[in-house]
Amino acid sequence: MTVSRGHVAIVGSYRRVAQTMAEWLHSNAADGFNIMPPYLPGSLGEFVDNVVPELQKLGVYKTAYRDGTLRSKLNLQRPSSRYRFRASVQS
Repeated sequence: MTVSRGHVAIVGSYRRVAQTMAEWLHSNAADGFNIMPPYLPGSLGEFVDNVVPELQKLGVYKTAYRDGTLRSKLNLQRPSSRYRFRASVQS
């Protein structure tokens, strides 16, 4: 299924879809993708179960995540809570 929303539709085997996505990434034609499955939940699961492993083999998709929060990975300080003192004032 394809739609006319100005997006590229990549069609082919799971391996070919992954190879095309990797080619776009390596040539700086894309820095990410929005997956628009034609039906849910089946086709999204099919993508995750079949295309993602191919992308991982090609080295363009993570196989694991580092420990920690996004905040810690970006070296950001945890902001103080603006609600911290309200509880003690109301009691």
